[in-house]
Amino acid sequence: MPDSQDGGAYELGLNITPSVDGFITGARFYKSAANTGTHTGSLWSATGQRLATATFTAETASGWQEVRFAQPVAVSAGQKYVISYTAPNGHYATKDYQWASFGLADAP
Repeated sequence: MPDSQDGGAYELGLNITPSVDGFITGARFYKSAANTGTHTGSLWSATGQRLATATFTAETASGWQEVRFAQPVAVSAGQKYVISYTAPNGHYATKDYQWASFGLADAP
């Protein structure tokens, strides 16, 4: 995915609404080579309460990065949540229509 070329510090998030009760175990993002710094992933309630956070470790120079929360977070069908990650030095990845489709996997 192309680099945004934006060097600002951001926390980027995605609204999600599970269709079934389950658990969210972590977060992931696609990293461009210029996306440097310490990255954290967080899960938020619809009211802005942080439900979980974790720091990405052992990142590769680019590609998909993944982190697990210390404990899986129970989520309820039909409730809204936000999954986010920090890009402290910008250069987040972009792609036209990147949110055109999105699926959630069943959690263990």
